Amino acid sequence: MATPRRIRRVLLGLLLSYIALKTLPAPWLWVLLAWALLAFRRARAPERTTASRASWTAAAGLLCLLGLIEAGVRGVDIAEEWGDVPIHREDLYETVDHDILGSAPPPASSRIARKHHGEREIYAARYTFDEHSLRLTPDCRDTAAQAVLFFGCSMTFGEGLHDEETLPYRVGEALSDDACLYNFALHGYGTHHMLAAIEHGMVDTIVEQDIGHVFYGLLYPAHLYRLTGQESWFRHGPQYALGADGRPEHRGHFDDDERAHPFLAKVKDLAEDALFVRRLLRRKRPIDDADQQLLTAMVIEARDRLAARSPDLAFHVLVWGRRGSDGEDQVLASLRAAGIGVHPVRDIIPDYVTNEARYDVDAHDAHPNALTTRLVAEYVTALIRGE
Repeated sequence: MATPRRIRRVLLGLLLSYIALKTLPAPWLWVLLAWALLAFRRARAPERTTASRASWTAAAGLLCLLGLIEAGVRGVDIAEEWGDVPIHREDLYETVDHDILGSAPPPASSRIARKHHGEREIYAARYTFDEHSLRLTPDCRDTAAQAVLFFGCSMTFGEGLHDEETLPYRVGEALSDDACLYNFALHGYGTHHMLAAIEHGMVDTIVEQDIGHVFYGLLYPAHLYRLTGQESWFRHGPQYALGADGRPEHRGHFDDDERAHPFLAKVKDLAEDALFVRRLLRRKRPIDDADQQLLTAMVIEARDRLAARSPDLAFHVLVWGRRGSDGEDQVLASLRAAGIGVHPVRDIIPDYVTNEARYDVDAHDAHPNALTTRLVAEYVTALIRGE
């Protein structure tokens, strides 16, 4: 029977473990080994029966094994990082809670996003956001009769680029007298953020003009992992699933269960401090046909909802990425069959696949650089003008 003294020791051990989890590097390694040593000590107590001693020894062995697994995973991480120059980021991903999108940039804000490779600066780019948390585009003129909308992730948002170097901004400059540009993209976003912004009235609230063209920047298969909730960021993002009629249905947010049970969410967060647990829980499952059908249905639904407001709009998909992945051709064929224009950047820029150094921000950052956005903007502008 537990005595008050033993209870105090256990509580003290739990407290010290919690402090270790919050302060030490690779904390679960030390916590598991410390409890393993304690269990071995309990197993050697002279008053133990044979069965009790065996139970404590087994518990100690299990804890020791988990500690060694944690040490092994940590060793693999160190070996993989050995000799690598660290990447440092500053003010890149600052967001606030958003009722529709889950997370969005702080409205009416501006900051300098920085990225370094060791001591070398990769970029220091200004990010400016309007009162709706959209990235800056040219001022809308009274003569503009149509709106051009951009959706997507960091590739379309313009990560690592100044405001005026982004793809939507460049298109806006070229069409300054004829169209108002709206950049709904953000790093980490996916197809589900686009559909949520359209479905829940965000686009209707912000965009006053008739919509002439819509461009969704697809990064395949990354957007499939995001819309199925397999990424660790933006856990409060909108969740969708295919309904019985084959159309996407909004199913709340990915983290609704976690927010409904905060204690369990906290336990999960602590468990994920263990490297081996984190790798197990965050391991991506293979993409299947159902995921591809969901992505395709969401893009078509986004087009159809906007077309209900602006029947003559043209909906386009800009395909980022240099090499086609498994299933990509099937998704793109389905989109084309639905009347959606599909424009791979690797077709727009002939040597985009083979000349990464020319078109990427840096050797340590594969986002499109200012030259890439200029070339794609010229293509998009000509497409809008019907040239």
